[in-house]
Amino acid sequence: MDLGALFGGSSAPARLLIERDQFVLDGQNFTVRAGCVHYFRVHPDLWEDRLARIAALGLNAVQTYVPWNYHQAWNASSLGPARVDLDSPSRDLPRFLRLAHGLGLRVVLRPGPYVCGEFEFGGLPAWLLRDGPIELRTDAEPYMGHVERWWGELLPRLRREGLMLDDGGPVMLVQIENEYGHFGDVSEVEADRRYLERLADLARRHLGDGAQLFTSDPDDLAKLTRGTLSPSASRLGSEERRPPTSRSERRRGPHALPPPSRRRSSQVLTTVDSCDVPEDAWAAQRSFNPPGRSPFFCSELWVGWFAHWGEPARPNLAAQRARDVAERLRRVLAVNGGTGSVSLYMAHGGTSFGWWAGANTADGMYLPDTPSYDYGAPIGEGGGHGLDEAGGDKYAALQSVLLEAPSGSGSSVPSSSPSASRPPSPPAEPQPLREEPPPPRRLSSTVEVELPEAVRLMEAETLAALSGGGRCCDELPLPMEEVGCDYGIVVYETELPAGGGGPLQVSRLRDRLLAFVDGEFVGRMYRQQGWGRADPKGLLMPPPRPYPRTLRLLVENLGRVGFVDLPWFSRTFLLDQRKGILGGVWLNGTLLNRTGPDGQAGWRTHCLPFDDAQLDVLRRLPARQPSGLLDTAGSVALGAGSVALDAGSVAVSVAGAMLHLAQGSDRDSPPSLPSSLPSSQPRSAATATFYRGAFELPSADAGADAWLALGGGWAHGTAWVNGWHLGRYWLPEGPQRSLYVPGPLLREGGNELLLLSLDVAEAEADGQPRWARLYPSPNHTGARSAPQETAAASSRQLQIYSYAAAYSATKLTSANARHAVVDAFSHLEGLLSLGSKIIRLRAPAEPAAQRPSAAPIVAAIAAAGALLALVAAAYVFRAGRLRRPWRRRDRALARRFFLV
Repeated sequence: MDLGALFGGSSAPARLLIERDQFVLDGQNFTVRAGCVHYFRVHPDLWEDRLARIAALGLNAVQTYVPWNYHQAWNASSLGPARVDLDSPSRDLPRFLRLAHGLGLRVVLRPGPYVCGEFEFGGLPAWLLRDGPIELRTDAEPYMGHVERWWGELLPRLRREGLMLDDGGPVMLVQIENEYGHFGDVSEVEADRRYLERLADLARRHLGDGAQLFTSDPDDLAKLTRGTLSPSASRLGSEERRPPTSRSERRRGPHALPPPSRRRSSQVLTTVDSCDVPEDAWAAQRSFNPPGRSPFFCSELWVGWFAHWGEPARPNLAAQRARDVAERLRRVLAVNGGTGSVSLYMAHGGTSFGWWAGANTADGMYLPDTPSYDYGAPIGEGGGHGLDEAGGDKYAALQSVLLEAPSGSGSSVPSSSPSASRPPSPPAEPQPLREEPPPPRRLSSTVEVELPEAVRLMEAETLAALSGGGRCCDELPLPMEEVGCDYGIVVYETELPAGGGGPLQVSRLRDRLLAFVDGEFVGRMYRQQGWGRADPKGLLMPPPRPYPRTLRLLVENLGRVGFVDLPWFSRTFLLDQRKGILGGVWLNGTLLNRTGPDGQAGWRTHCLPFDDAQLDVLRRLPARQPSGLLDTAGSVALGAGSVALDAGSVAVSVAGAMLHLAQGSDRDSPPSLPSSLPSSQPRSAATATFYRGAFELPSADAGADAWLALGGGWAHGTAWVNGWHLGRYWLPEGPQRSLYVPGPLLREGGNELLLLSLDVAEAEADGQPRWARLYPSPNHTGARSAPQETAAASSRQLQIYSYAAAYSATKLTSANARHAVVDAFSHLEGLLSLGSKIIRLRAPAEPAAQRPSAAPIVAAIAAAGALLALVAAAYVFRAGRLRRPWRRRDRALARRFFLV
């Protein structure tokens, strides 16, 4: 049977046209019914299986991002970007597209260059940050030069292999950038408009005029104005403005739109996502497209949501009931007489394997994402039917809607549309569906895995073998990007002088640090106060010794933030995504930039991405039998002192006397700011050790899916099965309790499990046996219970932000004003959100003992007001220095202020 003909595909050249607010393909009206699946989140041997399930769901297209950083790494030998990889098995995008075409699926391609998707740094390569500040996502060099080279290798490859629609291939729609209205403003900043136009020109040059290009932004007039290539109201004179008339305009605020006669035709289609009210979303979309050229396309209909470490359970939209999602889909498909197009985000979420899970921000807090990207999708992480929390089958519910043949009935075309006098023709009849593949195979029973071999990571011999001796020598610890270590872990090493002791302070830590002295664990630090559910841990160096000692600081990159919904702040925030230690390290108030007897600086850096080459070296290192839970985790008593550290401040308590230090952005001066912060918590043991073990599987279980679960003393680390990096585990934080193991990884006979343990659980540090097991299903240990949030806890956090914000404001006149502004606005965001949270939490029903006094809240609000005044004054002062007019709409000036 010709699957291409059955599903509407064809080997003959075709072209996707737009007529009377409808897509037209091969002379017939066509509705896009796409489902998002990310090939980079699926094992390549399972691509065909997932695509077949999408086809059986009733969809006729697949939508996927193309993350730039996944395909182009940094070449350490040439000190430049490596060649684009489109050929290795997990990066063979052409093969994925051919598989889709073979199943009769068209393709909606989203090649970025920025993609978001909760992927590391939103798909941008970390090496863009290697040489310091760089303007991202705008028409500026050297960023655009890198983009042109990236697309210059990616897009021509699609043409050469015949993957575009007019060459007989499956790719029918190509997105330009991604939700640019969250970031830039093409209506006010000429560089932003040039950026999108330049991307569109690049796409046409490489793909030909037959490629249908589109942009996607939320169905919000303000964001559509900032992110679409069509002219927006803010660029128009007052004579072109009109009061809002439709319900959608009134709902979204006073963003007046130009009349249809004043809009310029564009070959780039404006589409919308979210689509909570589909009719309003289409009205907003039509306002940004030429008359008759706006087929309703909800480019992202969210069926679930993602999760962060530290959340109690699958939050927000992930709890949507199957019937509610099905009803939203039905309403989208009914728009414009039943011709509404849609893309389910996600149809199958998959897994962010390796180091590819990104991060987000909320309430001023950094929130790393879990490896699981299940998303509450109709096709679950393991390929089975996705279920809602009530047990409803999302796959079956959505399939029943997609199986309903459109009849041309539904919501009519609004009278304002130029095609109102000609009712739309009914779309082509839906094609028969493929039969759904059999359910994925699972392990027949639980498999116990023993880990008898251990290698300590923080020994000099291990580090030297893994990193080739490391980089030597730097006067100060350098960010990971500057030493060519984009992902994974970095270890900074230096010699402490004889007699050294006291509190250790680190400024601008990204993201999580473990400190070791002579190989023994001292303590941990986090980049922010109140990480997850725990208070910050104390860190005080061991007592002074009459001989030099080796200090090693292991810093873990937990993922770069890829999305910030603050257009006036996003540019600078993206620049703040470098990892490692961005500031300085002080011991007892003295900056550690010690010069050795050979005249060289004292910091050595070990880059540990744990790629295939490093894992091979690790397997050859001599291992030993672990003797107990704490066999590799020394502990040091804190004695009479303690230190609390967060992204804005450090509190040191020595023998009852409090010294309060605030982190700064400068490397040449230790942080300092009097304040009153909570004392640190008791210490706990930690490890930095590799454990290796083998397990046997019968032939019946070879190729069967499994979930790796850890218990006993395991707490935090990362895992590999047969060399495939499953991702990070973090059991005390949750909510993810097990790691998905794709069936193609498991083979008959011997298999290998490798764990890097970076922490052991405090409560389990008494010698409880650790265990590792493979289960036939996920979430076997149950969900983590939600913590009880109190106003007192939020008030303590608010104090931290107040002091940090005030300190940042005092730095506005220094040479590092840009860093100060970044920190100030970050803390201000936390101040405002936490203030509102406290007001909500200070309810009469809360126990009196947990209610904070009003004084900290008043002080925080006063600090926020003073901060705003200082920022505004610095802004005006800097504008005067630049001799630029002070205009509200001068966003170019704002960009110079942040980046100069």
